[in-house]
Amino acid sequence: MISWMIDKNDIKSSYLFETPEKQGKVPRLWRISINDWNPGRNLGTLERIWERFGYEYVNGSNGDDWDICWSHELPYGPGVMMKSSQYDDILKTPLKPHQRVNHFPGINYLTSKSFLSSSNRDLKYILPGFFFPQNIDAFKKYVKENPDVRFVEKKKSNRGIKLVEIEDINFDQSDKYYQKFMERPYLVEDRAMDMGIYVLIASINPLRIYRFTGDIWLRFCRDPYYPFNASNVYSYAISDTRKLFYDIPELNSYYDHFGFSFLLTLMNYLEKRGVNITDMWRKIDDAIVQSIMRSEPGMIKEVCK
Repeated sequence: MISWMIDKNDIKSSYLFETPEKQGKVPRLWRISINDWNPGRNLGTLERIWERFGYEYVNGSNGDDWDICWSHELPYGPGVMMKSSQYDDILKTPLKPHQRVNHFPGINYLTSKSFLSSSNRDLKYILPGFFFPQNIDAFKKYVKENPDVRFVEKKKSNRGIKLVEIEDINFDQSDKYYQKFMERPYLVEDRAMDMGIYVLIASINPLRIYRFTGDIWLRFCRDPYYPFNASNVYSYAISDTRKLFYDIPELNSYYDHFGFSFLLTLMNYLEKRGVNITDMWRKIDDAIVQSIMRSEPGMIKEVCK
């Protein structure tokens, strides 16, 4: 998970988060979404921030001036999933000094899972992925060298995931993406999980990266991993029916009894099971640094366009 965090001391002096009275004007927000805005209500925190600081909603497509543009989709860089004329004003017009956009050019090199894994197949922390039809030859070569590997199939938008056998793959397909399937994931209370780490990229050239150490984000599959059933996607893929640690009895006990955060809950759980926490975080930091450094040339190229 790549995000940007704001230090409380920065908020006091930041132009973007000053109150309207201090700015001498009402700050203006332009929200863009090709589909419905915030259908899952997962942007509730942002909505409350905008309301608290008195932002006025405007539409840059109509010529309105704006201070912040917040878009659902990623308008810049390689692997752009959606294109729309709504983004013309951002892509074709230089930003004014007071304007900020929540996605910077080239961020897709990191946030697009399909692009990240297909561009870094040799990176030990990333399961190799393949675009179709661009990477079909590389895919066939990999399968020949690794005949026992299974793959998950997705759309390039990271939706519609399913586990497939090699003989079921249609090599005439376009807009498909295949990634090596992790056969033995680490299970927490019988469920596969993923962990989100918050990272701030403060500068691209020179590259400056900060990892937020206050907390993490945890998600668990809806169904237990075993007995394994390839047709039950909910046992090996995080979906909209995912569970949080509140839904896992042993993990929830840390929250109920001690008020632990996601981070403290997982660290205590793993440490009790003999996991070397120090070594785990060393590897996580190495994965973050290597993946971002690999993406830096592409991000520089997109920013300088």
